[in-house]
Amino acid sequence: MAWVSGQQLQDGKYTIEKKLGHGGFGITYLAKDKKGNQFVIKTLKNTDIDSDDFDKFLQDFINEAIKLAKCSHHTHIVKVYECIKEGDIWGMVMEYIKGEELGNLGILSESQALDYIQQIGNALTVVHENGLLHRDVTPKNILVRNNKTEAVLIDFGISRDFTPNLTQTHTTYKTPFYAPPEQYTVRAKRGAFTDVYGLAATLYKVLTGKEPESAISRMMGEPLAPPNELNLNISDRVNKAILQGLELQSEKRPQSVQDWLYILDIPGERVSGFDSSVNQLLSRNLSFKDSKILDENILKLIFSKFTEQSIKAIMLAQKEHRQLKHKFIGSEALLLGLIAEDNGLAAKVLKSMGITLKNARVEVKKIIGEGSYSGTILEMPLTPSAKKVLILSLLTSSKQGSNKIDTEHLLLALLYEGQGVAIRVLNILGVELSALIKILETINQ
Repeated sequence: MAWVSGQQLQDGKYTIEKKLGHGGFGITYLAKDKKGNQFVIKTLKNTDIDSDDFDKFLQDFINEAIKLAKCSHHTHIVKVYECIKEGDIWGMVMEYIKGEELGNLGILSESQALDYIQQIGNALTVVHENGLLHRDVTPKNILVRNNKTEAVLIDFGISRDFTPNLTQTHTTYKTPFYAPPEQYTVRAKRGAFTDVYGLAATLYKVLTGKEPESAISRMMGEPLAPPNELNLNISDRVNKAILQGLELQSEKRPQSVQDWLYILDIPGERVSGFDSSVNQLLSRNLSFKDSKILDENILKLIFSKFTEQSIKAIMLAQKEHRQLKHKFIGSEALLLGLIAEDNGLAAKVLKSMGITLKNARVEVKKIIGEGSYSGTILEMPLTPSAKKVLILSLLTSSKQGSNKIDTEHLLLALLYEGQGVAIRVLNILGVELSALIKILETINQ
C-alpha cells in the first residue's frame, strides 16, 4: 500500500508530505521530521511480500543503502541516513536536494557543462573505487542544487558490484540512449568504462539538447551524429572526447572516468589504493621542475630516488607530451619517455617485445589526439594516473629492496596502475601484460 500525505512513520519521526516519483527500483516521497527538516524516503515499487521477486528486490534495496553509505561522504553523491521499516514497507531515508535535474537546464555552454561533468566524474571515481558501478548515469539522475553550481549524483537503484576485466552476470536494466552495448546483455565485461559511456552521453545531451543515437540502433547501422554538427560552439577537443566515450566497443573507450576527464583536459580529483598521507601527496598537481608547486619534501621523496636514466625518461616524457600539445602529463607520456630513453632496462624489455617509439606514438595520438596547449614544460602537471605511477614506482623499488627508482620500476608501476592510456596502448600493440610484469619482476628478484 502506498503512503499518503500526512501519514506518520516511525512513531512520528517522519511525516509524508507528497510523492515525488520513482526511479530504478523505488518510489520516492518527500517527508519532514519533527523539526521541519525535509528528507527523501525511497521505498520499493514491489511491496507485495508474496511476490516471487520480492526477496531479490528487498536485497537489492538494502544493498543500495549500504553502497550509498560507503560513498555518500562525497560532496557530489546523495547522502543516505538510515533504513526504516514501516509495516511491510522498507524505506531509505536520504538527503533532500532542492534543485533541478541537469537535463532540465537546457543547452549549456561548454565551460558550464564541463564543470558539472567534472563534479560527477569525480563522484563516479569514488563509486568505482568502492568496487561499484552506477549503470544509470543520465541527466535525470544528476541534480543541480538551487542557487549553486553544484551537481549531485542520485538514484543508485541499478548499481552493481563489479570486478575489472571479469565477465559477470548483471541484470539488463538500462536507460535507452545512455546505456552502452554491454548493458543490453546479461553476461558481459563491465567496468568503469560502462559509466564513462553514460557520462559521455550526458555531456552530449546537455551540449546539444538531443540524446545520442542509442547503442542498439547504432549496432544496427544507424550513425551517431557528432555533437559539433548539432552545436557549432563545441570545441574539437570536447567533440573528440565525447565520441571516444561513446565508442560501442568497450575496449576503445577510456577505461576509467579519470582518463576520460583527462582527454577532456579536466584535472582529476584523487586516486585510490593508498593511505591518506599518500593521497594527500597525490592530490597535488605535481610538476617536474617547478619548486613553487612541488615543495622540498616531495622532491626529496620522489626525485632523489631516481636514477639518471629515470630522470631522462621523465624529461623525455615531458617532451613527448609537449609535442602533442596537451596540458597534462599522462601515463602514456611516461610510456613514451621510457621507450625514448633507449638505454634503460625498461626500454630494452619493451623493444624485445616489438614495441618501438614510432608505433607507440601512433597509438597514443589515435587515443588522445592533438591538444591545443602552448604553455611551457614547467607548467605541465600530472594526471591522476601518472601521479599514481610515480608513487607506485617508489613503493615498488622499496619493496624490491632498491634504494633507487630505475626505469624498470617506473614501467612496473605503470603496469600495476593498470588503468591509464598507456595500458590501452600496450594492449593495442599486442603486449601480454601479465608476461611483461613477470619478466620485470623476475629481473628485479
